[in-house]
Amino acid sequence: TSDQDDMLLTPEEEQTIAGRVVGVVMRFDDLEETLYKKVSGVGWVKKYDEWVSFGVLSEENEVDSRIQQDPLFAMSRAECLLAVFLHTIEAPRLKEIDVVLPGGSNVDFIDSDRFEVIIGDSDG
Repeated sequence: TSDQDDMLLTPEEEQTIAGRVVGVVMRFDDLEETLYKKVSGVGWVKKYDEWVSFGVLSEENEVDSRIQQDPLFAMSRAECLLAVFLHTIEAPRLKEIDVVLPGGSNVDFIDSDRFEVIIGDSDG
């Protein structure tokens, strides 16, 4: 919660955010692998060297130092990893058990290019 901007979260919203953080952290390696596969499989990302907009590097062995040096890269990676988590883990599971979280599980916080690559055909 934040008293400074009058943006108070409900207990349900706080629990949802905490659950997502834990969910991403627990599946971090798998989510990173999925994100890399999705991004590296798209021709225009390679052609126009757009890896960074997804928080991905063509050679992931340098990713840790890039995250420490480049806050925008780190933010893009976090957004994309969250999008992968919501789309591939949270939303299907909640649908299966017929539960709706505050604000839903929609990936509505990334631009259309990133959405198409990450969510696009759902499995690709």
